[in-house]
Amino acid sequence: MKSIIKHPCSVFVVALCTLASMPAAALEIEKVGAVPAEVQTGKSGDWSYAVRQTLHTKLPSTPNSADSLYNALHRPIWGGTYSGVASLFLATSEGDFGCTGSLLSTGRHILTAAHCVTDSAGVSTLIDGEALFPSINAGGYKGAVEGVTFSSVSVHPLWNGRSFLNGNDVAVITLDAVAPASVQRYDLYTGNNEPTQIHTKVGWGQVGLGNGTAVFNGGFRSGQNTYDATGDLVDVAFGAPAQPGILYYDFDNGLFDNSLGYAPNDAFGYWFGINHLGLGLQEVNAAPGDSGGPTFIDGKLAGITSFGLTFWDDSNAQFSILTSDATDPTVGPDSSFGEFGGDTRVSYHAKWINAQTIPEPQTYALLIAGLCAVGAVARRRQRSTAGLQR
Repeated sequence: MKSIIKHPCSVFVVALCTLASMPAAALEIEKVGAVPAEVQTGKSGDWSYAVRQTLHTKLPSTPNSADSLYNALHRPIWGGTYSGVASLFLATSEGDFGCTGSLLSTGRHILTAAHCVTDSAGVSTLIDGEALFPSINAGGYKGAVEGVTFSSVSVHPLWNGRSFLNGNDVAVITLDAVAPASVQRYDLYTGNNEPTQIHTKVGWGQVGLGNGTAVFNGGFRSGQNTYDATGDLVDVAFGAPAQPGILYYDFDNGLFDNSLGYAPNDAFGYWFGINHLGLGLQEVNAAPGDSGGPTFIDGKLAGITSFGLTFWDDSNAQFSILTSDATDPTVGPDSSFGEFGGDTRVSYHAKWINAQTIPEPQTYALLIAGLCAVGAVARRRQRSTAGLQR
């Protein structure tokens, strides 16, 4: 069984992805044919897979000034509901990268993927960066951004920088200042019913089509998909421990082949018997640059874009990392139809995420000192006012 995992860096081929440029967090395989660089590979019995940090859609992108179906479906209104989804500029010790993140309810913290800010050992490489929020509307699907700098990040302690199948790909960035009031804040989704739920993915990654074609370098995009399962089902297929902290979906093109008797690009249907033809023109998948971006259920943060995945069976000589496979008609992980996507499950990590937004003890001390000073001034003013009244 063939499996290739990639980090979502950009949103919309209609697919979402991760870093515009990948850090050395992934093992690099020989760059042969059209297989993307910096891909992690693994094997369990006859099943092989590969992973890469990397939205693609079924519709070609149109200019943001056009009154088009693509824009209505896949371009968020600038300064609207998703103004809190930031394009992240990241300066790290391994180079400069682009990811996506979402503003938490504190207005001071950004939720993103750990692989955006760590090396292959899971150690933070962040030097500093800036979160660019699409909050100033200039007419429909375009506008200006408001930037807030940062230099501090908390990485989940169980993220090891290597195995995406083990989950824990989550980090919380602390901004240097509270984000502008015009920027949307988001609460965490804490339900446990994500599988079968239709969700909305948003990101700033590469733009392309489900046939694997990249159309534009990237941009602000959104779209929908359906969570099919958690890592409790998928990860064990690769000999990895069942991981409830990952949510999986696939990229369907909606086609059913009567001669075959099944939908050839329904990855979950083919490999796991979870049949679903997708959401039509709403369907998206993550791509490079979308990494760290949000997946919303009921307007709350349910997932964090982490990776992409495709499988192959080594016992079948016609399939390999250099070929198409049973459900993925293109070579390698490229956010095309028939591939899987994996999100970090926010509900599973909600306790840790919330803990990162609690001020440090010294912050509390300064706050208390400030309140005491305000109280002293107020009392002096009361006494002064009382004297004047006499």
